[in-house]
Amino acid sequence: MNPASTRVFLIEDSSDDEYFIRRAISRLFPSLSIEFAPDGEEAIRMLFDEEQPPPALILVDVRLPKLSGHEVLEQLRASKRFVHTPIVMLTSSNERADIERAYELGANGYVQKAVEFDDYVDRFATMLHYWLRINSS
Repeated sequence: MNPASTRVFLIEDSSDDEYFIRRAISRLFPSLSIEFAPDGEEAIRMLFDEEQPPPALILVDVRLPKLSGHEVLEQLRASKRFVHTPIVMLTSSNERADIERAYELGANGYVQKAVEFDDYVDRFATMLHYWLRINSS
């Protein structure tokens, strides 16, 4: 897959985390298209828009307003539209129950958010390299 023409969909309610995630992704893949929703309901509305193809990767914060990240994940995995779309959960915590629930619902990965920007870049470099390059070949 060509990252230059790839869309990533980010669902994140924290403006600080959104900013750092966008910066980290842009540093790694400057021409990557990043779409964004600030809550679970808006994400579902946007992702199920039949006029747009599914994104190459969906990043979902676990703790979202309106619909939780787990509820979003459950709805996406219930749809044939997203059966092959990698979905990676993002969180500030590493609570075992959240991790187990995410994998039970069909998450492809689980990444703990970083505190420092360089850590964001390191974590997203590994994840994006795998999901956008290796896994899609």
